[in-house]
Amino acid sequence: MIGSAVWTILVTFVVPALLAPSRWQARYPRAALLVWHILFTSGLAALALAFLTTVLLAIGDQGGTGRLGAALVVAGCVAGFGYTTGVVLAGAGEISRNELRTRTRILQTPHRMRTLDASTDLLLSDLAMPFACSFPGRRQTVVVSQGLVDSLTAAQLAAVVAHERAHLTQKHFVALRLADLNAACLPMVPAARRMRRATGLLIELMADDAAARAAGPSHLANALVRIGYATQDPSLAVRAERLAVRRWRRVPLANRPVVVLP
Repeated sequence: MIGSAVWTILVTFVVPALLAPSRWQARYPRAALLVWHILFTSGLAALALAFLTTVLLAIGDQGGTGRLGAALVVAGCVAGFGYTTGVVLAGAGEISRNELRTRTRILQTPHRMRTLDASTDLLLSDLAMPFACSFPGRRQTVVVSQGLVDSLTAAQLAAVVAHERAHLTQKHFVALRLADLNAACLPMVPAARRMRRATGLLIELMADDAAARAAGPSHLANALVRIGYATQDPSLAVRAERLAVRRWRRVPLANRPVVVLP
């Protein structure tokens, strides 16, 4: 029980503080994301083990006070589980509502649709602000704005679409939703905020790598620089520099994705 409690404290406060500034994460984003989520899962498992051990020790005490203590411990665990379940459901509901509001705002603007493949649609929004995003679902959707189309070349646009498709094919929304839920349920815990920030950055780097291999790193890097200049987001220039300094295997032109807008 003590060991489980100590491990929970370590993965909640100590390890995330040491892991957050690690530079190797930018080079190996997939491994880094796995480490973050293994720590999160092991912390939950250690906490559950500590509660279970407490209950078993209380039940094992056969004295009169032991039975009373066991009843109190079980009641406390049931109450704690109920409270935790309520917090998790409330956090999940808020996250789902935010996603639905974002999707609804985009769908309410004038747009055109076309099919990218058997499971993915491309939505071209008339919004002038340059942006791109993706929505999972039974029919996955990649969204690009008219402002983005006007800002990029065809090759750069194809690289951005490849980036968004990587989010969908690699199921990044699962890791992001888990990190969002963790942060929503534990808003005062620094590790939850660090995990959310790290997850958001790492999935972008993973999608960058996938798009660079599919469409060419120079096209994606140039697209990030242009979008960063238009949106005044300096982080995009940093991601572009990361793509520029890495060594990439040459991508044959025949294998690069081409996006033809309706």
